[in-house]
Amino acid sequence: MLLLTALRIKSNHVLYSRPLFSKLVRCMSKLVTENKKVLVLHHEDKGIVSVTLKYVNEDLRINKGFHFNRKSTEKCSHALARISDKINECIIRKNPQQDIKQLLVKVNVISKTDRNNDVESLSCLDCFVNVNNYLKIGNKEYQFEINPPRIISIELPKKVILAGFILYPSQIKGYNFNISDSNFKWYVSRRKFEFVDELNIKTLSNYTQEWKEIGEGFQIFINKEHISRYIKVVAIPGKEELKGPQVQAISSNLVSEISEFCPFEHRHHYTPLVLPKDFEKAF
Repeated sequence: MLLLTALRIKSNHVLYSRPLFSKLVRCMSKLVTENKKVLVLHHEDKGIVSVTLKYVNEDLRINKGFHFNRKSTEKCSHALARISDKINECIIRKNPQQDIKQLLVKVNVISKTDRNNDVESLSCLDCFVNVNNYLKIGNKEYQFEINPPRIISIELPKKVILAGFILYPSQIKGYNFNISDSNFKWYVSRRKFEFVDELNIKTLSNYTQEWKEIGEGFQIFINKEHISRYIKVVAIPGKEELKGPQVQAISSNLVSEISEFCPFEHRHHYTPLVLPKDFEKAF
């Protein structure tokens, strides 16, 4: 089952929204390279199977990602016809002067265990969401990677990061991953800065030597040595033995020094007494 997870201040909420799904598709298209993998997502609650692949053929001048959403109950052969049409449309468009019949490719799903098994007569759910099958485009074979763990976005607190407190991601969006099975590494910028500058953030994101590792785990303690520096977290999503591609987030502000007293400490000065346990019963 596909799970879209949002983490907000230690609280888990199921999240499925059109903007998040669009971002998910864009992210997946970037991740699917010519590694002979087809990413398959089963949206059980929506009754949809999503298929994302990248077809590369230098001879035909094709290097393009494709994404398809099909109903779980739809016949697999119908979905394959749609995939074939889209790929061949691209081939025809890129090679207008050549003999089209010689260029068109066939798209099939084949069983690893029984090549005579007519898996294309099955539903999209049974055909694509099955590690014993693979996709064949022309003479190229693509293995199915089903519901892999992915983090679409990760954020650090935007308002303020204070020294002397524990820091953890304020929000994580993704699917099919567990916080406990994921890896988190924390870094602090080697240089100190007087003020926040977006150019500094972009420059830092491109150079690993600009960062110093300060710890691992879902949360990290920020100390006085980190004041006037940026914080970065690198996350690798995981679910049991499965691992996904890493993502990172850089703080949009510098670590600040805490004032002598926090606002709640001023309030405590005027409310030193603790109310009795039966206070509510009195009303």
